[in-house]
Parts: sequence; structure tokens; C-alpha cells
Amino acid sequence: MKSSTRVAALLIVIVLAAAACGAFISTTFAPRWQATVLVGIGQIGIGRDRRLTDPGALVQRVNFKGFAQQALKAAGLPPDSSVDMSALPMSTLKATVARGGDHFVELSVEARSRDQAMKVAEAALGILQAEHAQILQPGKARLEKSLADTNKSIESLTRERTLILERIQSNGDSAAKKFSENVMLSEAIRSSDTELRVLREMQRSLEEQLDPSRTFNTRAVAPIYAPERPIKPKKLVGALIGLCFGLLLDFALLISINTGFRRQFNAFTGLAPAAR
Repeated sequence: MKSSTRVAALLIVIVLAAAACGAFISTTFAPRWQATVLVGIGQIGIGRDRRLTDPGALVQRVNFKGFAQQALKAAGLPPDSSVDMSALPMSTLKATVARGGDHFVELSVEARSRDQAMKVAEAALGILQAEHAQILQPGKARLEKSLADTNKSIESLTRERTLILERIQSNGDSAAKKFSENVMLSEAIRSSDTELRVLREMQRSLEEQLDPSRTFNTRAVAPIYAPERPIKPKKLVGALIGLCFGLLLDFALLISINTGFRRQFNAFTGLAPAAR
């Protein structure tokens, strides 16, 4: 009886010691800081295919192995996973499609300091912006050229219309003699008015497409967020892990010192027949 009590006490001590060790070990892990940024995908004008890229394609670009090296280099860190300060951000830099829309992607990265995490996140965003600017500029330039051409056409037609009106007014004193000419000039006015309406509608459409709310590069929707406090394993989690480990030790100890328990376990697992 005393032997059983001692064994039970030993098992309890092992479990409690393992839980305490787990809680203590959780406090020894190096702190980590996480930086996140919500990225809005850029677009050109108005339309179904106005986005500079698809969210899924952007996620693949960021999660591609070489992208993390580019981001670390741009952030002034060694692009080498064997270097301690670079290993963590290189392995944790990732992108996910944000919920609630098909225009947003969330970038996140962890580092050994808050400043490093923010720098890597900023560098990653900068790389994406530089790449997307190359897609944005040609489309934006085409819209700007179309708007400039439309403005020139409006100016030219407006000048022509003014000259026609002046000519009609100058013919006012001899209207009977120049009736046919005035009819032709009036028809030209109506034609130019129709064309001006079309051009001004095109002008409004192009100006709307070039509005900064319609045409813009990929950008951060909000400032990069990095909490002041680091990420560290919780003591409770460490204690639970230690507790599980302690239970495993107890189980192994029971099998080794308790013949009856060992026989029952072997019978249950089929390793040996149960004792009769």
C-alpha cells in the first residue's frame, strides 16, 4: 500500500515538474515582433479588368522564395537564411488574400526587433509598388494622351465655331444676298455642336478615369502595424505541453515498474497475451 502511494506521489511530482519546466522554457524563447500591412491593389481607370494584378498572383509573387531575399536586401539586411537576424523574416514573410474584397492582400513578417519587422514589410511593399508602376505607367500614359488629344480637338472646334458665328454676324446686313451661305454656316454650327458634345463626354470620361481614386498604384491602405510588445509563447501553453510530456513520462514509468499494468497494456495492444 505504501509502495503504491509512493508511486502515485512520484507520478504526480513528475507531471507537476514537467508542467513547471514547460512554463519556464516558454519564457526563454527569443522575442519576435510581427509587422502587418493591408495592401490595396492598384488599378487603371474604370472597367472589369482595371486591376494591375490579380490578388492570387500577388500572393504567389510574395510567397515565392526569391521575393523574401529581395525584401531583406532592400531593407538593408543580409539576404541569407544562415544569418540569425535574417532567418526569421525570410521564413515568415508571406501574403494572404484579405477577406471582404478582391482588391486587398495582407502582408506579414516577423523579425527579432520591431524596427526590422517594419523595415522588411516596407521594403516588400516597395518592391511590389515598383513592379506595378511598370504596369501602371503605360496605361496611364495612354489615357493622358487621349485626354490631351481630346482637349486639343475641343479647343480647335471651339475656335472654328467662334469664327463661324462671327461670319454669320458679319453677314447680318446682307442676309438676303448671303442666305445660302448662312444656311451652310448654321449647319456647320450644328455639326460642330454635336461633335463638341461627344468630345466633352469623352473628356469627362477620361478625366474620371484619371482621377486619383480611379487610377493609382498599389499602396498601403493603412500604415504598417507592428505592436510594441513582442510575440512570446504563453506560459499556459508551455505548461500544457509540459503536462502532456509529464503524462507520457508517467505512462512509460508505469510500464517499466508495474508488472500488472505492463501485462494489461501488452494485452490491449496485442503485444503479448494477458496473464490469466
